Amino acid sequence: MFANKEVEKKIKKIRIFNELLLAFGRNKIIFKQLDDEKHYTMKFLKEGILDVHETIEGKEKRYPRTENFDLKKLSEKIKETLREELPNILREIDIGDPKYTNVEVLIIPKEGALQERVQKATKIKRKEMMIEKSKLEDAMEDLILPMKDLQNYDFKVAFLLREGEELNLLYRIKGKYFLITLDNLEKLMNKIFEKSKILRN
Repeated sequence: MFANKEVEKKIKKIRIFNELLLAFGRNKIIFKQLDDEKHYTMKFLKEGILDVHETIEGKEKRYPRTENFDLKKLSEKIKETLREELPNILREIDIGDPKYTNVEVLIIPKEGALQERVQKATKIKRKEMMIEKSKLEDAMEDLILPMKDLQNYDFKVAFLLREGEELNLLYRIKGKYFLITLDNLEKLMNKIFEKSKILRN
């Protein structure tokens, strides 16, 4: 993300919007919502096994959920499930339909441009990187536009911004536009992980 690769190597934590914390240890990544009393750990074990467990924090830690995944099997199931399920949850739309007249979208820029914008919203203190919400909103402001104007832009993914409604992802594929709800995307990922679990005896 940063031009100085040595700085990247030293970063041990990433704090996003003061809401989510990612911490990096030896062969593991920890995810924690800062207002929650639990966190999740992904640990990369030998022989391509991914250990994922939930930790309830407190004087005595508890581990109510632990799952192991075969990374090779996970990769295969991602391809298989996307091929089988995506046609059922992607919905083609006409961005010129009058019902989208007042709908705005946030275009996600291509990788290099996205990194530049995130950098503008980021500061580093000791070994922690902090991404500030207000600064990121300012850095992305010019990428919010009416849906009807999308045909003038080359992009792959955008977010539909509709106050009070479920967030949707918009994909541009070969000049056509497809919607998918984040709820359906979450269900899709749950299916992939369920199929990739290592069953215990």
